[in-house]
Amino acid sequence: VYGWEMTLLEPVDYWRRVPPRWKPYWHFHNVPVNSALDSPDSPLRYIQQLAGPQDFVAFKLDIDHPDMEMPIALMLRDNPELFSLVDEFFFELHFRCEVMTSCGWGKRVPSESHGLQLVRSQVLRYFIALREKSGIRAHI
Repeated sequence: VYGWEMTLLEPVDYWRRVPPRWKPYWHFHNVPVNSALDSPDSPLRYIQQLAGPQDFVAFKLDIDHPDMEMPIALMLRDNPELFSLVDEFFFELHFRCEVMTSCGWGKRVPSESHGLQLVRSQVLRYFIALREKSGIRAHI
């Protein structure tokens, strides 16, 4: 498990909640992610450097800010070297949706990010394209 969190956390409290048997496999970075593939804080760089075709890779992208998430999601969709390494993609993409407005998404969601209109029909098209192009099992 590789995880990033930009909100500063107290390390002792954080690690106390990680089950002891998982600690050897747990890698936590208390810094924001970076979408640039050459950045040491890029989750896609970690996937590219550590995963092989024989590995099962599940990638969850949940930053709660489309302008941070979309470059990563688009790079995954458009880069064959990356999408060939990811088997399962969980993406909590915030988009304009009347059902989710009352759940906190509200007016914080921009109308578009990096060329993608953040409305249900366009978001579903992104996921369909990702599945068809890459074969990744992608979930919203």
